[in-house]
Amino acid sequence: MNWLGRKRKNKTDCVKRLNESGRSECVLNFKKWNGSNSRSRPPSDKQKREEDDKFRQQMLAKFAEDDKIEQMNAQKRRMKQLEHRRAVEALIDDRRKQFEAEKAAEMEEMEQEKQRQAMRQQIIEEERQRLLRDHAQK
Repeated sequence: MNWLGRKRKNKTDCVKRLNESGRSECVLNFKKWNGSNSRSRPPSDKQKREEDDKFRQQMLAKFAEDDKIEQMNAQKRRMKQLEHRRAVEALIDDRRKQFEAEKAAEMEEMEQEKQRQAMRQQIIEEERQRLLRDHAQK
């Protein structure tokens, strides 16, 4: 199964679990799903927007179903929908922040590895020079 197929399957599974569970588990499942894809190929901006839109629609539908918005009067319904939009945007922002933090951690890890490699090269070069000096003296 390719990268996108795995991602869609994981997201679909998460949404199915969301339909069976409450909102707090929704956030945990979403964070778990998002974390499992951190080593995958990063999606393009268009794919991110599409995924965000799809996720937004699914979450709005879920929240609306939970609160039975259809049965509320117009003012209450607008207020609940606004509340739901804010909650969904907060989830998306959390996901973006987590992605940025993971990316920063990866960059820091790469920089540390680069420094370790430079130190190894320096030690190797010093040892090579020492061996050349010792051999030249004989």
